[in-house]
Amino acid sequence: METPVKPGFRVIRGPDWTYKNQDGGKGYAGTVLRLHDERQPHFPKLSVLVQWDNGDKGLYRAGYDQGYDLRIIDTANAVCHPKVWCDGCDVDEIRGMRWRCTECYAFDLCTTCYMNDEHDLSHIFMRVLSSDKTSMGPKMLPRSSSPRLALKGSFAGAKVVRHPQWHKRLESDKLLGTVVRHGQTLEDKVNVRAAVEFSFGRERVDLNKISCTLPGSGGFVYAGHLANLGDLERVNEGDNVLVTATPAELEELHKRRGLWKPDMTKTFLEKGYVLKRTNTGDFTVTFHDSQETFRMNSAALRKYRSACPDK
Repeated sequence: METPVKPGFRVIRGPDWTYKNQDGGKGYAGTVLRLHDERQPHFPKLSVLVQWDNGDKGLYRAGYDQGYDLRIIDTANAVCHPKVWCDGCDVDEIRGMRWRCTECYAFDLCTTCYMNDEHDLSHIFMRVLSSDKTSMGPKMLPRSSSPRLALKGSFAGAKVVRHPQWHKRLESDKLLGTVVRHGQTLEDKVNVRAAVEFSFGRERVDLNKISCTLPGSGGFVYAGHLANLGDLERVNEGDNVLVTATPAELEELHKRRGLWKPDMTKTFLEKGYVLKRTNTGDFTVTFHDSQETFRMNSAALRKYRSACPDK
């Protein structure tokens, strides 16, 4: 079972983003503040309130009307993988997303090592969000053929200010600071914090209480490998799916597995139905329009919830 969305998740803009540069720009990070609240009529289901590191806030879709506006870059302390260590940095318990190599025996990476290009870049990894050690997850394109995105925001080196609600309690010369460390300790249950150097000394501050005036670098991520916020369920038998891999990506994903057929290129952005999951984790998919059937890599597919079931 996948982990549910929780406050504290760190996000960037996702595949269905339509809000221009409300987030500060491509690659800028934000924090989930709240989930849908039935007591607030203007807060629809399957949506979340996010505060961006630039200080702006907004409501975004996390499955509402089949839209996914955000991708998860960090699940905070919501997910822990007991007795699963990172083979890149040797941390003895991976927290957040786990990246499992499908071509090597018992080889796992934490998100930092995965995004920092540890291990063979041509190998296909599986993204695992569940803390169940035997859990499976969607397979990714090889990192060697995937673009990277620079992360920006309240990371180390960023210049930040406290939010306006602090102005009455602190003198103006104490509002400006520099982030010296970003992230959570094991004791931080929800809020993601940053260690900030102010004029009066260092202080750990919740990210939702500061805004960055000059962003710091959070390294790089393979944005297309990140989970869409709210779209955490794996594709399975009986699901309606949408092919989101481009024709070039389809060939890359299927050729090395001996599944490639040139007609697969026609399935890009086509809707299909999963007939069967194979013992290798691939799916037999039949397509509504062409009625053709292909055996496909899960990395090419995204679950599609149709308003009316296909007949």
